[in-house]
Amino acid sequence: MKGNLVTLGVLIGGCTAGAVSRSTARLVSLHYAEPGGVEVQSDGAELEQALPEGVSLVASGLVETITLPGGSVASGDGHHHALASLPAPGPQATADLVTSASSITGAPGEKRRIEGNLGLRVRRLADAGPVELNASARVSREPDYSSASGALSATADVLDGNLSLSGALGYGRDHIEPTSVPTGQEKAWPAGHERINGAFALTQLLSPSATMSCGLAANLQWGQLANPYRRASVLASQYPEELPGRRLRATAFVRISWSPVQGLGLHLRLGAYGDDWGVRGWLPEAVVATELGYKGLLVLRYRHVQQGAASFASPLYEAPQRYMTGDVRLGRLREDAVGVRLSWDLLGSKFTERRVALFGSYDRSWFVFEDWGQRTSAGIIALGIDASY
Repeated sequence: MKGNLVTLGVLIGGCTAGAVSRSTARLVSLHYAEPGGVEVQSDGAELEQALPEGVSLVASGLVETITLPGGSVASGDGHHHALASLPAPGPQATADLVTSASSITGAPGEKRRIEGNLGLRVRRLADAGPVELNASARVSREPDYSSASGALSATADVLDGNLSLSGALGYGRDHIEPTSVPTGQEKAWPAGHERINGAFALTQLLSPSATMSCGLAANLQWGQLANPYRRASVLASQYPEELPGRRLRATAFVRISWSPVQGLGLHLRLGAYGDDWGVRGWLPEAVVATELGYKGLLVLRYRHVQQGAASFASPLYEAPQRYMTGDVRLGRLREDAVGVRLSWDLLGSKFTERRVALFGSYDRSWFVFEDWGQRTSAGIIALGIDASY
């Protein structure tokens, strides 16, 4: 059964604070596309350099180019909603495809976003078991949007490694300088908003081949949360979006991971989320991972999302309201997403200190925005190389 436990950790991505520290590097290129012509090219790199005494320096960066049809408006919480919800192409930090509020004019429209991350990771062996501490900082800049955030997290193994506990705290601040301001809102912009977030999770070893995980997370935002480029429809007119100045969101999940035979991992996850705007949703997810001999790994995944609407969300208002939005993500929606990922070791293996592997993935997502009567789809192709030394 011990072999099954090792396989489970590799296939499902389970790891503990007691993992051996080694240096790793990753290069990844992702391309996102929607049928309407929206495209995002994101190229990123990540390095974790092991230092003495269980310390590692973690750094990553990306350059992202967003191209839209001429005359379009780009918005991270509007047009590119699918980017945030498609499954990530792999573990560790990858190129972040979520874009921020930005106005694009001309034919075609294009903008660029640059992001950098720097962190420190410390692993120690305490009396109760291994402990891992992380501190990180992130900055992002695009023509009319800048963002900065920081986070602290910790993971500890207790009860002879049978239970793993994790916690995290973070703070961030964004600043928006729109290239165009709605009439009558000249004094409201530029503007910004802040956020704090926290999370707690635990993983319990059920048997040598199975684990159960669960967790809670909360995020509080305050400030100017409206998008300066988005409009709400009031009869035949278009009004600037007006949103509450505060939003509290919470998420929860439970996950079962099982390796019935060596070389095969199964992962079932059920998540739920909600906020004080009235949005409620749930998302079941399934992942199957199987080894391809000693060199390859194949991962298949599926996810469904079902969401209810915010109390003030509507595709058409009969009269101006205190809160109005044109954001389809605040209405009722459904999503079905599938993905496949293949990795192959060119040098060494996942069990050796020195390793070089190529990976590629494709994820496809289909959305139905019920209140707006709209359907769309989106896809991400990713190619990259992983190395450890």
